[in-house]
Amino acid sequence: MFTLIFILVSLGCFAIGFLSNGILGMVAIFLCLASFLAGAGIFASIVKDKSVNGELLNYSGKLYEIKYVKDAILK
Repeated sequence: MFTLIFILVSLGCFAIGFLSNGILGMVAIFLCLASFLAGAGIFASIVKDKSVNGELLNYSGKLYEIKYVKDAILK
């Protein structure tokens, strides 16, 4: 899924650069790439915080999310 998102963002940047002329296209490409990198950094920060808080379990080099089962109380 992450590979698909990366490919779509890259194709979007190339499409913006190809279809636009001049400095506006360069600014659009810069903003697109900057927002993508900022989002990737924020996502990495969230994953790191979850692993520190114990919501992720590190096993054999892979991270697994711990799911808590809550009982439903029927009235």
